Amino acid sequence: MRWPHEIPSGLLPAKPSKLCWKAAQVCAWLHRIWWSCGTSARGLRSTTGSKKTIAVTHRYLRLVESFATVLPETPELFPKWRELVLTYEVAGAKVHDARLVAMMSLYKVSRILTFNTADFTRYKDVEAVNPRTL
Repeated sequence: MRWPHEIPSGLLPAKPSKLCWKAAQVCAWLHRIWWSCGTSARGLRSTTGSKKTIAVTHRYLRLVESFATVLPETPELFPKWRELVLTYEVAGAKVHDARLVAMMSLYKVSRILTFNTADFTRYKDVEAVNPRTL
């Protein structure tokens, strides 16, 4: 996953696009992952201190929240995740992608915007789109 401050500013479109901005949705779990990456030891070394890193990470998350609906996690998430990891024989770090796919399935979201499109090819109901192709 890229750190929030590593995403090139010109990468995302300025105007809403039918694919990613008009009906953008994220899950709270992604916020936790972004917070973890942005405020980790690597992030702390890349700025002038932890308070600045936390402030920058918070600013990026608020930006995402300004155009995206944060989908709540529900009790149905775990059973759906377990079904996916068993069906697709998911192991190791790929279980995190399965969690995203489980959320997508529960909320009827069929497309995901990601730099790692190959990580989602196993899921037949998911269209992974690289932002560089927009």
